[in-house]
Amino acid sequence: MGQLKPWQIILFVAAIGVLGVSLWFSLKTDRERPSDHVMFVDVTTGELVRARITRSMFMPEVRPDGAAVLWPVFKDEDSGDWLINPRHLPQVGEQTEGQINAEHIDLTTGRVRPANTSPKRMSLSSRS
Repeated sequence: MGQLKPWQIILFVAAIGVLGVSLWFSLKTDRERPSDHVMFVDVTTGELVRARITRSMFMPEVRPDGAAVLWPVFKDEDSGDWLINPRHLPQVGEQTEGQINAEHIDLTTGRVRPANTSPKRMSLSSRS
């Protein structure tokens, strides 16, 4: 190996500088952490339920009493309405155990009029 040329030294120093700057930018950025909770609606009662995610979710989720009636919802930022995910909406009527409460759940738009103002809390237990 021979002597390093000046342009090679400059290139090496520039590469180290670029690496340092990119590491600094990637490490200083605040990262959003995914939520460990999911909002559901009990389509038979219209109640909102906030559940902690401890395992993979199934659609529909089961209540503690075993009825599969919990579907994920989100709050529309523009209108402030609670909505069932349009991707799940076709299955709500087919896969729900029990009668859907039409007073609180609109199956054509997915709009939910919650029966409670603050969501109940529950944990998703293991499902067999």
